[in-house]
Amino acid sequence: MQLNADHGIPMFSYVWLSDVPHSNDHALFVLDDPVHELLRDMQERRAFENTALVLLSDHGARFGSNHDTVIGRHEDKTPFGYLRRLVTAYDLHATLFHLLRYAHTASNASLRTDRGLSLLGRVPPERNCSDAFVLVEFCECVAAGVDSDLKSNLVQSFATFLVEYLNRLNEAKFPAMCVRWQLASVTDAYALDGQQSGVVTMRAVVVTLPEAHFEAYGEVHDGLERRISFVQMLDWYANQTGCLPPSLWQKLCYCAST
Repeated sequence: MQLNADHGIPMFSYVWLSDVPHSNDHALFVLDDPVHELLRDMQERRAFENTALVLLSDHGARFGSNHDTVIGRHEDKTPFGYLRRLVTAYDLHATLFHLLRYAHTASNASLRTDRGLSLLGRVPPERNCSDAFVLVEFCECVAAGVDSDLKSNLVQSFATFLVEYLNRLNEAKFPAMCVRWQLASVTDAYALDGQQSGVVTMRAVVVTLPEAHFEAYGEVHDGLERRISFVQMLDWYANQTGCLPPSLWQKLCYCAST
């Protein structure tokens, strides 16, 4: 990483280290010494006199044993950097704009964009997901969900719709290339509080055949119409998608022939 730029020449550096801990949270320890050495070097060179350094993560673990815990699911939606206030990547974007203008403004007044607040200013403690443009499936500020009977018609019909949705989506994106999922069981489900009249927002975790685990959010309107707003596989899928072209959708498919 080149940090010894010529004096007087502005520099922006963006380094993404997620490959190290992506599949194993404990691998974060590998980064301790390199990051410590970087910070010490910057301190010794007095780089912080004119440099802003931001450490962040985009999300927590999205599969594995850690994600299966309550705290793991919480950290998935509120990664490092979101500890005392609800902040988002929109706010980091606003902060970068603020830093660019900081030396040219007469005051240290905060700056906001259409969706973000500069972190150099005040972020209200009462800020909620709607204020921060956070979708409900990524929101940890909603009232606690109400656990649902896993055998209820509402949960089973939502889970069945989810599996049908996955099969339709895979066939549209990768015709005749993916296994056809079948619903095996529902391991977790709840309805979020604060519902609109006639609309239930659901979260469900299902197990399929062939064996895979999916987490999904969606809505049930008047007990009939269903919609999936977000779905992700909770398994490591890289060794199951070799037949597929690179795509954001391959995480929902296992190759029919491996």
